[in-house]
Amino acid sequence: MKLNRWSGVAASLFLITGSLAAEEFQSAEQYASHGKAAFHQGEYKQAIKFYQKAVKLNTVDPDYRDMLGRSYERQAEQSSFPLTLTYKARESFIRAVQLQPDHQGAIEDLIELAQVPVGLCGGNLNESSALIDRLAQMDPAAAARQREYWRDAKIEEQRPGQKALCAPVKVARAVTNRAAPHSRLDASAKSVSPGVVVAKDSASNFTTLATH
Repeated sequence: MKLNRWSGVAASLFLITGSLAAEEFQSAEQYASHGKAAFHQGEYKQAIKFYQKAVKLNTVDPDYRDMLGRSYERQAEQSSFPLTLTYKARESFIRAVQLQPDHQGAIEDLIELAQVPVGLCGGNLNESSALIDRLAQMDPAAAARQREYWRDAKIEEQRPGQKALCAPVKVARAVTNRAAPHSRLDASAKSVSPGVVVAKDSASNFTTLATH
């Protein structure tokens, strides 16, 4: 009986380690495929792990960056402490647009994150408005829909209680943006070479940021 029991344990361990080994793939495409499956199953934490490995193996595919951002965003929606995950989502979306300035999915993801932020006072309607203008050059109908949502968000932002609550957060964000201009996307940029983004620094000068 004891031998049979330990045989069962050994078999279970083999299945577990075999399953973990199956997650070690050779290509970014394989990781992205499993990340997509995990995302659609609502396993966002697992999707993040897969897409993180995908972007390490392929640093220039904007779709992988966009899906990594979406995975972070969905995980943030389920988290009690969403701000760090929301920040990572935004950085992933920005990186996708840096890699492909006309990536409509990533632009819309940035707009939605700015208009309906995950976490208190996390939105940025000025950035969202500029991005909607940029989206209008690619898809006027999609931009019109986003503008309607923008108007609703603007009304909500102007409520006295909301303004008083979020004012300190907005001041802190402005200070942070001046200290770290690389974290902001120039929403008015129309076309740059693949893998290069033009961003505005704190003195409103244009700085070209190369891929890394």
